[in-house]
Amino acid sequence: MEMSQMCVQAVWDSDSPLKQIPGFTSEVIKRCESNNVKSVYDIMELEDEDRDKILQMDGKQMRSVAQFCNSYPSIELAYEIEDAEDVAAGDPITLNIQLEREVDEDEEIDTTVPAPFYPGRKQESWYLTVLDQSSKQYVLLSFLALAVE
Repeated sequence: MEMSQMCVQAVWDSDSPLKQIPGFTSEVIKRCESNNVKSVYDIMELEDEDRDKILQMDGKQMRSVAQFCNSYPSIELAYEIEDAEDVAAGDPITLNIQLEREVDEDEEIDTTVPAPFYPGRKQESWYLTVLDQSSKQYVLLSFLALAVE
């Protein structure tokens, strides 16, 4: 999963996630980090004055940043264990998982990834992993049903 992200966005896993935003040079990223801005979501939460002061970009660059941030997905995950009270050690369990993407009602979802260094058009891909915290091992998932609304 990380390798895919690195290839699509042309960044290393040790790089700041801000590096994938258009126009974010190492100087811009340093200013962000010194202001405790470490993620795309942090950029979106900044007040206009603070954003202008930290980024120090012209109108064209700011439009590119806004376009990138507006296309950045906001996903919420909810889950429920079926018959949780009847689960015993070693028993298989059924997880009901719901992923919900935040979109405006009149907005059409574009799943094209902004990736200027990727050699073609890239559509979003989503992976779900479950970790057993006690053993620190990933759990095998079998998907019985997938509903998309």
